[in-house]
Amino acid sequence: MAIPSSTPKRAWANSSLLAGLAWIVLVALPVPGTTLLGLPLGVYAIFGGLFSHRERWQAGDRTGARRARWGVGLGCLGFVIAVALDLIVVGVVVAGVVAAIHAAAGAHVR
Repeated sequence: MAIPSSTPKRAWANSSLLAGLAWIVLVALPVPGTTLLGLPLGVYAIFGGLFSHRERWQAGDRTGARRARWGVGLGCLGFVIAVALDLIVVGVVVAGVVAAIHAAAGAHVR
């Protein structure tokens, strides 16, 4: 017997998938503060997806388990993107500070 696609038992799996998608969008937005705003969504996507995956897998609902896995994957991907973007920003700031120090030192010597 097939499980209907809109079963309420998949609510946790579906919500973790949606949280993962929202987390990816908020991390990628070039607006200050959206990463912090989406941080709870990323955590929820990972942990809600893990618990939901286990529950759906034991119930034999492969579609629900797959959606929960996607939620976990998107949650983790969001954190990877956040770290990568933060490293880029830190690199640009450090390069700017080093260039400013070199410019100040060069102007002072003359």
